[in-house]
Amino acid sequence: MIVGSVTGVGVAKPNGKVHWSIGKKMVVAWVLTLPGAAVVSALVYYGVQRVF
Repeated sequence: MIVGSVTGVGVAKPNGKVHWSIGKKMVVAWVLTLPGAAVVSALVYYGVQRVF
């Protein structure tokens, strides 16, 4: 939410500057976080299942 607020203020100001390349990287990171966490969780789960 903070990112959206900062971006909105940057766009709204007359001389405000928004680094869209950084915003693009953040969106990619958000999109990859959930699947990445799911893969890591599955690997840990199956690893623990093999031990016990």
